[in-house]
Amino acid sequence: MRKLLRELGFEEKTVPQSADNPVPGIAFHHVESDCFFAFRPYRPQDRVSMMDFIGVRSQLDWRGLLSEQAFVATFVSPVSLSSSLTMGYSKRVSKLEAA
Repeated sequence: MRKLLRELGFEEKTVPQSADNPVPGIAFHHVESDCFFAFRPYRPQDRVSMMDFIGVRSQLDWRGLLSEQAFVATFVSPVSLSSSLTMGYSKRVSKLEAA
């Protein structure tokens, strides 16, 4: 997500731990839209939390910076997306057929 936010023109700043800020973090600010995100300091191997993922996706869309579909497409390959959609559809059909 860091790469995407940078490509969209967000400025990244590390927020160190201090007396006023007991939890360190990473902040991203988009000057033109005044959009701001603050995250815990993710390690390179960490997965972004669903709450952060959905929050960023909806704010980028709401502010006209990137549609929700384009946001998701940057993280999901077409093959895995179509597979997951097909699997979900198959499960629903199977449940309906069993009923």
